Amino acid sequence: MSTPVERCPHCGNEEGFYTKDFASGAIRTRYNFDGSEADNTELYSGLRHKMGKKAHCAECDKVVFDMSEYEA
Repeated sequence: MSTPVERCPHCGNEEGFYTKDFASGAIRTRYNFDGSEADNTELYSGLRHKMGKKAHCAECDKVVFDMSEYEA
């Protein structure tokens, strides 16, 4: 896995980056009749995800590269 930068060019952060992903669909949180939370391991399986196009610094939130430059 390779990114086009080794650190944030704005603040110098070497920890990492994030993308602003989007999802649409419905989430069903399940509960037992005694009020306790039921098994929700499939909570997000009904969502359709769309990955963000820009990588943002995890520290200063500025854009650090375009995700099309990212080699997974």
